[in-house]
Amino acid sequence: MCNGSNHACRLWECGRHEGGSLLGISCSRESFYQQPLDMLNISRQICASYAGYEEVEEPAAISVQGEEWYEWVYKYEENGVATVALQRFYGKNYYAYTMSYIAEEQSYEANKGEALKVMNSATMSVPNNDEAEEKAKEFLVGEWDLGDQGYLVMNEDGTYFWYMNSSKDEKNMHKGVYHGDATNDAVGFKEGEGIYFVLFPEALYVDGKEGKTSAAKYDYAVSMTKQDDGTYQMLNPTTFALYSMLKQE
Repeated sequence: MCNGSNHACRLWECGRHEGGSLLGISCSRESFYQQPLDMLNISRQICASYAGYEEVEEPAAISVQGEEWYEWVYKYEENGVATVALQRFYGKNYYAYTMSYIAEEQSYEANKGEALKVMNSATMSVPNNDEAEEKAKEFLVGEWDLGDQGYLVMNEDGTYFWYMNSSKDEKNMHKGVYHGDATNDAVGFKEGEGIYFVLFPEALYVDGKEGKTSAAKYDYAVSMTKQDDGTYQMLNPTTFALYSMLKQE
């Protein structure tokens, strides 16, 4: 069982086999909400710089004990030895988990079955953030005019629609689900000072054609200080893009 009781980053070596193979799991509590595909893409960018890097299997969503993980297989050279890594990623609110089976290429298949038995048995018991999310939702739910940067609709059921403008033309928009928090130490917000929220896009439409957004998640921090014109200031802490939000009555 994996739980989030320890907020520090941890790495357990669950088992080492002949042939230089290793099975382990890491857990950390991050500053922003986690999304497994986003976690995988960050790891992918790092691993692409390894000697002999080659993707063996493309990232894919899988179900483990009723929870969604993303799995990815790649190989690289470590001290001149061909090595294969099978990694799985799981994220829930601020908690990030990675399970890894790493082996020398010549022994990868021989030990893979035993490694998968352990990886497939993982059950997650991660703390929720429901109370803080409900407090954030009290502020977020509604329609927000973002001026030249679009029109954002956030619903009580946790879904969102970000349109190109207030006409709410479904041919140009992205949609998905959102989560929020009434506090966030990473951006310096205590309760009542600001709101942190994250969008998890599921579909993008440009001129009516469906595609994918450039990222698996988008983080935002909103100051609760209302400006003279009635707007609130919203910041993307990753890109530092600044928005003015005006709630529609």
